[in-house]
Amino acid sequence: MTSFKLTDKERSLVLPITLSSQFEWFEFFLFIYWSRIFEREAYFSGLSAPLSEFIYAILLLCSGLFSRPIGGMIFGLIGDKWGRKTAFIYSILFITVPSIILTISPSFPTWAYSSLVYLGIMRLLQGIPVGGELPGALCLLFEGSTQTRRRYLCSYLFVGTQLGQISSLILITFFTTYLTHEQLLGWGWRLSFGISSIIGITGVILRKKCSKKIHETEEFESLKTEQKIETHPLRASFKNYKKRMILFLFLSILEVSGFYLIYYYLFDNPQLLKLNKTQSEITYLVYLILFTMLIPVMGYLTKKETTEKLFKSSAFGVIITSTLLFFSIEQGWDKYWNLSIITMIMLFFCIQFSIFPSFLAESFPAKVRFTCIAFSFNIADGFIGGIIPLLSDWLIEKTNKNGIFIAILPISALIFLYCLKKIIKEKKIQHQT
Repeated sequence: MTSFKLTDKERSLVLPITLSSQFEWFEFFLFIYWSRIFEREAYFSGLSAPLSEFIYAILLLCSGLFSRPIGGMIFGLIGDKWGRKTAFIYSILFITVPSIILTISPSFPTWAYSSLVYLGIMRLLQGIPVGGELPGALCLLFEGSTQTRRRYLCSYLFVGTQLGQISSLILITFFTTYLTHEQLLGWGWRLSFGISSIIGITGVILRKKCSKKIHETEEFESLKTEQKIETHPLRASFKNYKKRMILFLFLSILEVSGFYLIYYYLFDNPQLLKLNKTQSEITYLVYLILFTMLIPVMGYLTKKETTEKLFKSSAFGVIITSTLLFFSIEQGWDKYWNLSIITMIMLFFCIQFSIFPSFLAESFPAKVRFTCIAFSFNIADGFIGGIIPLLSDWLIEKTNKNGIFIAILPISALIFLYCLKKIIKEKKIQHQT
C-alpha cells in the first residue's frame, strides 16, 4: 500500500481519533488564552507584577508540571491494563467537566485575582485527562496500522491538536472583535467555556458512537489472549525502560519548545515580528491551517527515508534557521524577513511532528507502551511547555535582548541530537541481543 489516500479501514481509525481529539484540545487552548487575559487584568487592576507573574506561573505549572504527568500515569494504567480504547473514550469525558463548571463561575470583576487561582484549579483538573489523550490516540494509530503505513498514519496524531487550536483561535478572535473588554471579563469568557462544554459533550457522544468502529488493537488483544497483560505497568516501565523513557523525555524537548515558542509565544508577542495584533492573528491562523495540512503530507512523502536521517536534517535546519531568526529580531529586519524565516523553521518542525509519533511508539513494547509514552511526553510537554513563556520573558528582561529567547531552540536541537544518538545506539544493541 503506497497511496496517500486512506483505505476504508484506515479512515475508520484516523477520522474518529482526529475529530474527537479536536474537541478536547479546543477546550485546552481556551484555558491557555483566558489564563493569560486574566493575568494581564490582574496586573492592570493594581496587583504587583511579581504577584501576577507568580499566579500565572502557578496556573501554567498546575496544568503542566503536576496534572499532565499524573494524568499520563493514571491513563497509562488504564490503557495498558484495560485497553487503549477504554482510556481513549473516557479522557474526553473528564476534560469536559471543568468547562461546565467554569460556565457558571463568577466573573473576573466579582472575584478579581481569585479568578486566576480558580482557573488554575480547573486547569489542573483538566490537565489530568489531557495527559492520557495523546498517548491513547498514538497507541491506537500505531497498533491499528500496518508496518509500512505506521509513520504515515501516526503523523495524523497532531492533526487533532492543531484543529482544536484553530477552532479555539477562531472563537477567541470572534469574541475579541465583537465584544468589549468589559463584556469579555464579565460574561464573554464564561460563554466561551459554555460553547466548549457543548462541543465537549458532542465529542463525548461522537467518541462513544465511533467506539463501535474503533476496535481494541490486535496487539493488546493478543496480550490478553496470552495472559501477558502487565498488572503494574508503571513499575515495569521504570524497572525495564527507565533510561529510554528519560532519553525520550529530553528528546521531546525540541518538539515542545518549537510548539510553544513558534506556534504560541511569538504570535502572542507580535511586536517581536513587527506585526500588529490583527496581522499576527491572521498570520497565525494561516500558518496553523497550512501546516496542519502539511504534517500528514510529510509523513507520507518521507516514508522511504530513514528516521535518523530525517531527524538529523530537521534538527540542524532548526539550529540554522533559529539563529537567523535571532539576528532578524535583534537587527530589526522587516516583517517579511521574519515571516520567511519562521516559515522555514515551521517546515523543519513539520518533519519532526510527522515522524516523531511513530518513532516514539515503536521504541516501547505493547505491554507498557501507553505508560512509557505518557511519562516521556507528558513530563516534557507539561513541564517544558509550562515554563517556556515564563523563561522567555525572563531571558528578555535579564539580557535586554528581544530575540534571546530564540536560543532555546538551538539548545533544544543539540539536546535532541545527543539523545537521538543514545537511543539509536541502545536500540541497535537491543536488536543484536
